[in-house]
Amino acid sequence: MFKDDSRDSFEVDAAGAAQPQQPSFKAIAFTKCEGIRPLPRWTRIETSVGDGAKAAAFLAGANLLALDQVLRTGEAGGEPCFAGVLRQRLALKAAATCARLARLREDAAALRDAEHLGDVVETSPAGRVHRLWRLFATRPVRFDATTLSLAAEHLGALSDLDALGLADALREVVTSADNPLAAAAHASAAAMHYLAAVP
Repeated sequence: MFKDDSRDSFEVDAAGAAQPQQPSFKAIAFTKCEGIRPLPRWTRIETSVGDGAKAAAFLAGANLLALDQVLRTGEAGGEPCFAGVLRQRLALKAAATCARLARLREDAAALRDAEHLGDVVETSPAGRVHRLWRLFATRPVRFDATTLSLAAEHLGALSDLDALGLADALREVVTSADNPLAAAAHASAAAMHYLAAVP
């Protein structure tokens, strides 16, 4: 030991050796988060009693009600702050499903990476479908000539498309259809008719 050193200078002060205090997180306030709760256990199919069609319909209704309550947790019963993220996530899943149905090779991860990490101008056919779904997720979709022209542009299609005629045909199909499946089939037939007319 040096002459000027004392034994006390090497001893750890008991008060200073106490564990540092954790910061308090009570000050963080999440607005409207108290309305978002996990689904009750009884709404899950694997823990429910009964496996009939009535039980499945009841559970589907209960889960849709819970989802509706989550989606109304924003200000004045409006959309929550994460609604845009949810829409983009649904757009990615829809694009991946369309790509699979069209027998394209991209899955959801490849579509996401191509959109956010790839070239901003050129993309694959599945990437164009993904961009179309992203467009639909950011605005209300209407059967008007402007929306259909923008959709055709996103798909790399034809500027000669009669968007006004197609919009009128789609509106007529939707208003006159008896059920959603018939509406989808007739809308697809109308779209194919107008696309076939493009040189």
